[in-house]
Amino acid sequence: DKWLAENQLDDITWMSSPFLRCLQTSNEALNAMRNFPKAPTMPILPEYSIFEWDGHGGEWHKDLPSLQERKHYFPRLDTEYESFFVPSLP
Repeated sequence: DKWLAENQLDDITWMSSPFLRCLQTSNEALNAMRNFPKAPTMPILPEYSIFEWDGHGGEWHKDLPSLQERKHYFPRLDTEYESFFVPSLP
């Protein structure tokens, strides 16, 4: 965040996989950005084309909470954002 602030780069977008641990990491990373003025209000865009392979026949992803439920835990999650690509998960 110091580099962003020093170079006056404020036109950035934060995209994340919609999976919980990725949202947790994104949220904490944005919370830790003390020198970047836009970080406190920067939304997290849930990009479904950034995903992990399950490899277990869909077992790991079958209980993924709805986007609205995830927004409850991560208020900066932008539920209006439309993903570039939504893969079919097993």
